[in-house]
Amino acid sequence: MNKPAKWSIVSTALFLCISVLVGCSQEDSALGPPTLSTKRPITSTYSFTQQLDRNSAEDRSPRQIVVAYAADEVPSVPQAPFPVLYLLHDYLGDAGYFERYSMQAMIDEMYASGEIGRMLVVTVDASNFFGGSYYRNSATTGNYEDLLEATIANVESTYRIHTRGGKSARAISGHGMGGYGALRYALDHPEMFGTASALSAPLSFGDPALGTGLWNEDLGVIPTAFEQNGTGPGDPLLYSKLHDGASIYNETRNFFAMASAFSPHPLRVFDSLGMKIIPVFPFDGRYDTVFNHEWYSGRPAGVNTVSFDTQLDTFDVGVDLPIDAQGNLTESVWSLWRDSADVKTVFLRKRQQDPGLWNDLEIYMDVGLQNEYGYLEQNRDFSATLVQAGVDHTYVEYEGSGALPANHSSLLLSRLREVLKFHSDRFERPDGPQ
Repeated sequence: MNKPAKWSIVSTALFLCISVLVGCSQEDSALGPPTLSTKRPITSTYSFTQQLDRNSAEDRSPRQIVVAYAADEVPSVPQAPFPVLYLLHDYLGDAGYFERYSMQAMIDEMYASGEIGRMLVVTVDASNFFGGSYYRNSATTGNYEDLLEATIANVESTYRIHTRGGKSARAISGHGMGGYGALRYALDHPEMFGTASALSAPLSFGDPALGTGLWNEDLGVIPTAFEQNGTGPGDPLLYSKLHDGASIYNETRNFFAMASAFSPHPLRVFDSLGMKIIPVFPFDGRYDTVFNHEWYSGRPAGVNTVSFDTQLDTFDVGVDLPIDAQGNLTESVWSLWRDSADVKTVFLRKRQQDPGLWNDLEIYMDVGLQNEYGYLEQNRDFSATLVQAGVDHTYVEYEGSGALPANHSSLLLSRLREVLKFHSDRFERPDGPQ
């Protein structure tokens, strides 16, 4: 018989009764946030030439890697090997994303109090032309899954990592886009991690016919993009309005970011030496697949632009949206999102191929009850999928704290504490689990 899943669902009514289980928010604590640390995370710059230097958006390396640490001395000082947590940042984030939440100071405080043991916490800059890579390989914006793989190799060849602990000394986690990236990467590399977690992440893209997930009429990213830009199915200006709205609304911009990761339509190709090849006329691309964003790249106008047709605006990189110019579902594009990118769908397919997939992976997921992006519905659906599959996991829904609602980021400080404890408690260390 399959094991039942460990659900730690915190409902509104029960929150006060079981708040100890999910942890209290430090945001409204009399203690306040962690005191400033005298330590600083280690920031290094690494060249990801092979991963990033041949994409249509011309996003380039080098990128920063930030290593925070729970230890008495910096990791460069000879000492026992470390277990390591790879912590992936959210959309519009970068390598310093978690340090903005005083990550090193929080780690110092928790290590000093015995809440966590020795460990490294690593974040790499996976930002891009569209604001977020979703840690997937894309000919449009770069190979960010490969970048993550290269980051792991770089860290584990630079620092003294507890490699004898195998996957029990390695974990992956993330917030939002990073939580998506963590679980999606763990699906492709289940042999690498003993634990995985996701904070407020999009984990179930839903069904357009049922209006769930990304298609939810209230909070889904696609209806949200329509509403923000005053458009919708049947509007002949739909694509133009979405294009213009991406420079104003983060949610609309995120819609294009997802398309660049899940259904890229590169408008530049490269030869074996990395030289740009201009497509042959007549250009057979569709204008409705083109996304022009000189404003976001920060590059001077025209530097990164190729004009294929003077009757159209100049444009940079290409994406295919899962909707056509009239707002109707484009099944050929949506199938790429659903079958290759959606964590739920990919899990079900891989689980069918390997019935033991994730049976030995310890999983933690949480999401706020007031999440503004529709991730509450998505997390409930994915957790229910894991329950049905018999995959043991911890799932937490949390209420707001004081005046702070439980939305996507407001309580991230307290949620990070829970994630650090979750992984630390399960790490294999040279002297055994701590």
